Amino acid sequence: MFAPACLASLDYAAWAQKNQDGSWTRAAESAVANSPLIRLNPADITQFCPNYPKLAKPDRRKFWVGLISAMSKPESNFKPEATYRERFRDGKGKPVVSRGLLQISIESANQKRYDCDIRSPALLHDPVINLACGVRILSKWVSTDGVIASRNTQQHQGGGRYWSTLRAQNGKVSAIAEFTRGLPFCGPRQQQRFNGIRLRPAVRATAAK
Repeated sequence: MFAPACLASLDYAAWAQKNQDGSWTRAAESAVANSPLIRLNPADITQFCPNYPKLAKPDRRKFWVGLISAMSKPESNFKPEATYRERFRDGKGKPVVSRGLLQISIESANQKRYDCDIRSPALLHDPVINLACGVRILSKWVSTDGVIASRNTQQHQGGGRYWSTLRAQNGKVSAIAEFTRGLPFCGPRQQQRFNGIRLRPAVRATAAK
């Protein structure tokens, strides 16, 4: 369960109580500021933030950070040390392990389309590195598909190409959208609590990873 974002005095992100010095939010803000995300207007954006088309760049940046922070709850339970052994293997037949706040594997992180330049799997447990790479991945697919989340169960789109958390059929999108809609700049309603999210997605992404 997430504490209401409006109650956090300095940190609006979903992980505010877990990371009380605000360093994760600052790292995510820096990564988003240097990405294409704040220039994008995805087709499903008003589901996540009704006021987004009217927002100035600083609040657009905060929206994307809020979204990413909400994603990290079902992905890792806000635990940078989290790991998950995927059901598929890499090109050499070795197990693929997703790591850190956004559950990213080194195999996917270093694909040319993301180019995160991760030298060691352990580095993905560093929140700054993990979040920066996650922003690259999210930017790639939101830019490509023009949506944040997948609605079509037959074809993954947007961030749903990589994270099953952003696939509607897995039951996480509505809770993530509830959190972001409650951010003060996204709409008039106060932030509601984020309920009923399992710590692991039901099905992990395979195509994009």
